[in-house]
Amino acid sequence: MRHLRSALTSLILATSATAAFAQTSPGIVMAAFGGGNGETWREMMGKPFTQATSIPVQISDLPNIEVAIRASAGNPQYNVAWSAYSVAALLYRDGMIEGLDAADYPELKNVPPQSILKAPDGKIVGIPVQFQYYGIAFNTELAKAADFPSWLSLGAPKWKGKIGQAQPFIGANYDLPMFAHIAGGTERNLEAGIPEFKKLSANAATILTSFAQGNALLSRGEVSALPFYSARVRALKREGAPVDITIPKEGAVMLPYMLVVPKGAKNREALTKFLNYALEAAGQIRMYDYSGYIPINASAKLSEKQTAELGMPLPELMTKLYEPDFWVQAETLKAATEMVEKVQAEH
Repeated sequence: MRHLRSALTSLILATSATAAFAQTSPGIVMAAFGGGNGETWREMMGKPFTQATSIPVQISDLPNIEVAIRASAGNPQYNVAWSAYSVAALLYRDGMIEGLDAADYPELKNVPPQSILKAPDGKIVGIPVQFQYYGIAFNTELAKAADFPSWLSLGAPKWKGKIGQAQPFIGANYDLPMFAHIAGGTERNLEAGIPEFKKLSANAATILTSFAQGNALLSRGEVSALPFYSARVRALKREGAPVDITIPKEGAVMLPYMLVVPKGAKNREALTKFLNYALEAAGQIRMYDYSGYIPINASAKLSEKQTAELGMPLPELMTKLYEPDFWVQAETLKAATEMVEKVQAEH
């Protein structure tokens, strides 16, 4: 019990120290996901920004950014946080993050309008910075891209017991909406995707509990294929794993990310400079080269080597992506997750 009290005390003190720094420091405190995400922002954006402006940047690696923002509502530990659009929509709806004025960020002119998440009040929810896509990843020793011309291929009898499946929250955000989209449904009519989603679930050898598990199962050939993330597959390929990813004929799910500002965050002048810096094409290209997260600034020009690694020119990739309605997803996520859980429980 004494050790538990000590650990809790340390956590409280560390949280208090971070909150104090975020509220009083002249610099930036950013929340990022642990591992590669935090490291990428630290090396490719935080350090260059500090060198250019002398404004310090501290990046905290977290397992769940949404929980951290909600836990510190009213006294934010962070000036800024990296977020998926679907999570940002939830946070904005619940009053957890600030609305921003588009006029303060001139580089937004180079971001495709559909990638700027606008709130009903006219504010923008955050600053678009990068994206990856959700396609069909496969072990190249067990399958090939031609095996998956469609998302519906995942439900083919030949893959019984050979497919990995995402946990319910992810399936509700990406897999089920894609199947509904294919069936002519929408994010409000996800029932249309249930029949094909059931076929995928029936073929699943396992339901993932983490990104790390997906990495391991795919690399070791414990599953032949699974819906997965382009940046993760790129990292695995660079490590020598026998993996690849394909975009089926219906497209891949676009997964864009933004920087959001927790409600009540301080140091707004420094923060605006950082957000504008993160919008620039040059920094987003550095981020892609380091991590595989793709620039969302349309003026970003990838090198021939980067384009070859991506598999196609960036403008061509953009035509192959399906982008859900994130506001509708925020509204229906609970019900969608329950639908996915029910299907998975049957198999």
